[in-house]
Amino acid sequence: MNKFLLVTTAVFGAAVFVIPTAYAQGIGIGIGVKAGGNASRLAGGIANKDYYSTKYGGHGGLLLNVSFLKDGMLSVQPEVLFSQRGYKIDNPTYQMGNSTFNLKGTSSYNYLDVPVLIKFKLKSFYVEAGPQYSRLLNVKDEERYLLNGKQASHSNTEPSLARVNRNEIGLATGLGVQTNSGLLIGLRYNASFTEFAQRFYHNNELANARFSVFQASVGYLLKLK
Repeated sequence: MNKFLLVTTAVFGAAVFVIPTAYAQGIGIGIGVKAGGNASRLAGGIANKDYYSTKYGGHGGLLLNVSFLKDGMLSVQPEVLFSQRGYKIDNPTYQMGNSTFNLKGTSSYNYLDVPVLIKFKLKSFYVEAGPQYSRLLNVKDEERYLLNGKQASHSNTEPSLARVNRNEIGLATGLGVQTNSGLLIGLRYNASFTEFAQRFYHNNELANARFSVFQASVGYLLKLK
């Protein structure tokens, strides 16, 4: 969380220098907030890919919009977001004697995302795209072992980050609606270029795994100029 506050302060502290310059040059400035839901799943060459399914989570944070045209048609929009990713596990049932065993679980990866987007707006409709830096904050694993369809054991752990890549680079693309009153409604896709697992992480089953995330959000943009 300290890193979250540090990056947030760095990005939006820069606004202290950007805003006066923007005012002097006639550039439009807006600040805002946004929040919404995530649907994330694993991509890449993953062993036993059918064992993993979509996990739902949330995201939220702050944004700064710097417009280079008076009508807001072209702008740059950096954001700082807390974002939940992950996957669900459902291993096939296997038989041993008269007993059946099954493992179910959820792995949650909490990230700090910093996308920097080029935004093109025509009337109320916009499209956006740009690079995204992500910093992994923590991981939480929940596992349930089932015996003959009934829960035999349950665990919640926060595993070590020693064998994961905590820094990721990716691409964010999206579209949405921005009203004159400042209401934002958007859909976005985030694709990571970085494999988050290192050697021997989860027995090398996730050696080539990357996150693929769809986001739906609502927000509000306050125009300062």
